[in-house]
Amino acid sequence: MKWASTVSRQQTLKGAIEECVSGVLSDMSGVTPDLAVVFGSGHFAAQYEQIPAMIQAKLGPVLLFGCSAGGVIGGGREVENSHGFSLTVAHLPDVELLPFHLEGDELPDMDAGPDAWEKAIKVSAEDNPRFLLLIDPFSFPAQNFVGGLDYAFSRSVKIGGLASGGRQRGENGLFLGDKVYRSGAVGIAMKGNIAVDTIVA
Repeated sequence: MKWASTVSRQQTLKGAIEECVSGVLSDMSGVTPDLAVVFGSGHFAAQYEQIPAMIQAKLGPVLLFGCSAGGVIGGGREVENSHGFSLTVAHLPDVELLPFHLEGDELPDMDAGPDAWEKAIKVSAEDNPRFLLLIDPFSFPAQNFVGGLDYAFSRSVKIGGLASGGRQRGENGLFLGDKVYRSGAVGIAMKGNIAVDTIVA
């Protein structure tokens, strides 16, 4: 398992992605990443739909995950109130990555049993998955979602946050695979040879 992270202040999306990809690939020392986590400031909002193709053109068939953000952090540096783009990549041998996207009307009823939540995100609690989660706060009931996951996957670690950078529904971006969503929640269930510790900063 190997991770690398960096951040760019370049004012063009192309320049920011090129700088970030160059930085992480140098740190990965030839190891191919399986996961790429990106956060882009609202300055790039008009180009969010271009991000998956631009990242995958540089990194190959990596699973992309991320969202828009009011401030971004990468490589131990933080960028706020200006153009910012961060990229974190990971090589995860023996780990299966199971991505999912949900809209608010696809959530199980709060009285539904654990099997309804497993069906909604197509993951079994028996696999003891670890979750990465990103939510658009203007279109998705975050509290109900997290409460349901805690109920159905009580042993699973869950880490993530709310997309930011936009001020109303449709202005944030959620990145998953080759898709960009303007509403709902995106997540990755990770199962296999991985341990996740949660830290509040």
